[in-house]
Amino acid sequence: MRIEFIGKSPVTNEIISISNLGEQNVDTLEFVLAKTYEGIELAGFIPSIEWARAAGGADFTTDILTSVEGESLVYSWTLNEEMLSVPGKLSCRLCLQDDANSQVWISNIVNLYVMGGLDITEALIETYPENYRELWDNIAQLRADVEAGMVRGPQGVEGPVGPQGIPGPQGEEGPQGEIGPQGEQGPQGIQGETGPIGPKGDDGWGNALYGYSLSLDEDGDVVFSYREEPIE
Repeated sequence: MRIEFIGKSPVTNEIISISNLGEQNVDTLEFVLAKTYEGIELAGFIPSIEWARAAGGADFTTDILTSVEGESLVYSWTLNEEMLSVPGKLSCRLCLQDDANSQVWISNIVNLYVMGGLDITEALIETYPENYRELWDNIAQLRADVEAGMVRGPQGVEGPVGPQGIPGPQGEEGPQGEIGPQGEQGPQGIQGETGPIGPKGDDGWGNALYGYSLSLDEDGDVVFSYREEPIE
């Protein structure tokens, strides 16, 4: 939210509802004012924000981002958890001072309002006693399950595969085994019986002449001829 200043005074004097009880570092205020005030250059001054709660408690912060927009200075700061820890009115103002702390510029007060949370009153408990009891039974059971390790969160995302390892050195070749003993020669087989003598054949030619010849037939194929004649 941006709040414009004319001189030291914010443009609006209304109470600004900006945050809810318990919030933290989500709402940012921007105080915008002129670069000079009564001839004094404010750009080099050190900023801080003083704040106070109506319910009690006050402090200051120097966690402020300063920027320049044309002829204006913009001081941005974020409402933290401590500022928003109590509901109700939260008042703040911008303070500027030079390095020697000889000049101090302080704005008029800006009033904010911190919205409260939901309250479970006694009347609500009396109206819905079973629901209230069931709620606390469920909380107690959940707490017991967590302590017993029965409640687990979602499985994490699988990480990347690591690099392949370097192969190890090759092992030495083992010694050659000894040659085993030669096996014994088996027993010689029994000789078979001699077969019967066949009948005597007819007398053939004692001497003969043999002749061979090669020729081609009508189809061009090679023809082999054999001739045998006895010699008287």
